[in-house]
Amino acid sequence: MPTIFPEVNLTTRTLQNILRGKGIRKWRARKRPPLTPEIAEKRLAWAIARKDWTAADFEGVIWSDECSVEKGKTGRTVWVFRSAGEAYHPDCVQPQRATRDITVMVWGCFWGSHQGGFTALLEGRNNAATYQKILEEHLFRVRESMYQEGILDPVFQHDNSPVHTAKRIVAFLEKYGFDVTDHPPYSPDLNPIEHVWVELKRRLYQKYPDVLSTPGGPLAVKRRLAACLEDIWNEIPGSFFKSLYESMPRRVAAVIKANGWYTKY
Repeated sequence: MPTIFPEVNLTTRTLQNILRGKGIRKWRARKRPPLTPEIAEKRLAWAIARKDWTAADFEGVIWSDECSVEKGKTGRTVWVFRSAGEAYHPDCVQPQRATRDITVMVWGCFWGSHQGGFTALLEGRNNAATYQKILEEHLFRVRESMYQEGILDPVFQHDNSPVHTAKRIVAFLEKYGFDVTDHPPYSPDLNPIEHVWVELKRRLYQKYPDVLSTPGGPLAVKRRLAACLEDIWNEIPGSFFKSLYESMPRRVAAVIKANGWYTKY
């Protein structure tokens, strides 16, 4: 019986050269939240609804989020073989879920080129009651500052976490006339404040390299972290925030191009 696929003897070096010639080599898998076809469909729908928005349209959005600053953690690196253009293909991404090893949780928001508010949570976890107090402290002031800049129809953005969708939060935002935009799940690339957290941590480790070794136990670490992070938050220049909201049309286009799946953002 004839051999359909004759045996070919290839050395490892030859195989490596063939793959390298096609632009395929070993890469670290990019870490992204886990997506499913259903979530990708929601992301795509969100992006299509905003495909004609300009940067000026996104300037009127109050971008908000929480972030945890941790004592430091290491994760296993996953390697994949791919071409240079396949970095965000679903098969080449390492899904990354949030960790609960929290040292201090912070909440912040920004709009346009302006910091909108910052709070460090030192006691317990964030819940609906705590979140409402944060919004009461910051959101009215932010909206008033936007009115003064001529933005008369600001939109508030937060994700779909249970704290954000709690009945008391929905009722609070409706009572005081805050227009809340929808947000697709598992979509940090569609919330530019995620890059603020990266910048915040980068500046933290540059300016306060010893902060995570503060003696006195977890509470002492939290207190020092809170003070350092607030100091750094106020130092981030407006040009940084401006570059983020101006990137939104490109982010929307990237999600549409990826058919709702992973993007470089």
